[in-house]
Amino acid sequence: MTRFTDNPRIAGWLGMLVILIGGVLAGLGSLIRDLTSGPADWTFFLDTIGLIVAVIGAGYDFRIQLRVGEYNVAITRRRGALLLIAGALMTIGGCWVLGWVLTGSSLPILRALLAVVLTSGIGLVVAGMLNIGWFGGGGYLDRRIAQQSDE
Repeated sequence: MTRFTDNPRIAGWLGMLVILIGGVLAGLGSLIRDLTSGPADWTFFLDTIGLIVAVIGAGYDFRIQLRVGEYNVAITRRRGALLLIAGALMTIGGCWVLGWVLTGSSLPILRALLAVVLTSGIGLVVAGMLNIGWFGGGGYLDRRIAQQSDE
């Protein structure tokens, strides 16, 4: 397994895969809820586990980007911005379609796919915010500390 995680590019894809797995778990919970006629409150547990897995994937991706950022900070910042924008579009789009466009009688598989998009988008937003916050905010703090020490 370490052979795969030694390469930052493969490890980055692995982090994105973990985020997608979290989305699939949340989508599975939504699909089961839509297909069962009785109470299926336990499926919200799948939604919660899916969201936790997506956030863990974002943390893993951030850990990989720490290694990449040692060599090229600009790539890590751009990747963080791309993840943040893509995740925000996925999350806002998923909320919009799921909440206002689809009706109660829509296809359960479509609602499940939108739950996958929504949860994966949240994971991407967290990954992007971690990358931008760490690599974008560090330079600002360095400048402020140097400015305070000069005064």
